[in-house]
Amino acid sequence: MSKLLDFIFGKAPDIFDSKGGILHKLPPEYWQRWNDRFQKAQEYDWRAHRGTERKITAAPLPTPAPQAPPAVAPNAGNVSPNHPAPKK
Repeated sequence: MSKLLDFIFGKAPDIFDSKGGILHKLPPEYWQRWNDRFQKAQEYDWRAHRGTERKITAAPLPTPAPQAPPAVAPNAGNVSPNHPAPKK
């Protein structure tokens, strides 16, 4: 009967301790590896993080030469390119 009630209403969560705090059931070795990772590994040390560093391996791309403006402005007279100007 209890399995049927657990199926219908769901099981009680098993992650809380008696005071209502979250309790992870992991071995102490796991937490030691977790702390070591964040304290000893340089790539995870947020205090030493200064953003990403870009490694330039090739010469920078040349900048394009400036182009002269067109002789006649496109869409002169506020005419849409999809709709021709009205006939006069």
